Amino acid sequence: MLRLRKDRPLGVTVVGALCICVGPMSVLTGVVWLIITRNILLVFVPFGAIPLVLGIAMGLLWASLLLGIGIGLLGMKNWARWALIVLIGYGLLDGIALLLGLPSNHLLNAALVVLAMGTGVWLLRYLLKPHVKVAFGATRL
Repeated sequence: MLRLRKDRPLGVTVVGALCICVGPMSVLTGVVWLIITRNILLVFVPFGAIPLVLGIAMGLLWASLLLGIGIGLLGMKNWARWALIVLIGYGLLDGIALLLGLPSNHLLNAALVVLAMGTGVWLLRYLLKPHVKVAFGATRL
């Protein structure tokens, strides 16, 4: 029997919904942060607020990317699955770099980084499972 409708795995629905929720919340947080710090920016722009502005801009870009990936995941687009895999890989590499650069007295920070990396590994394994690949229409398992 030919199936025309793709069934979306529950895990993909949850991850897509989380991406969609986190994206706009991050945009809102970035805009609020920009509004709160605008007086500081007006005073310190020539002397060092450029990294702050770049950080806010990168946060808004990251949030928009998450929103797009979430919409793509809910639409069962394979590019969204691959984009999330790449972002998780970047996060794992960033986590390793953070762990290598942390001083030994930052045990709580190290624990949080390890927890985030563990979540990333779990999610990466899930996105690479055969039933998830088939649901996204991937031809190679």
